[in-house]
Amino acid sequence: MLFRSQTTAFSDADIASLVAPRAFAVEAGMRDGAVDQEAARREGQRAAAHYQQLGVAARFEFIEHAEGHVAATRRAFEFLGEQLAD
Repeated sequence: MLFRSQTTAFSDADIASLVAPRAFAVEAGMRDGAVDQEAARREGQRAAAHYQQLGVAARFEFIEHAEGHVAATRRAFEFLGEQLAD
């Protein structure tokens, strides 16, 4: 709410880069009608590049699943467990 005008000036990958080098995962449901899947994949690749440049590629993951707008994957919990174990 405090940064309304600024959030339109940055892409999702730019905002994810602010989290780096901390772990960050994105879940993308293929049946989520609110999301442009191709654009989400492109932003995921751009976000992954930030992590690669920092040498911490394993701390970012773009997780696609067959569901809609839900947290639906075992992989998300596995990723969380891996990151907390480090």
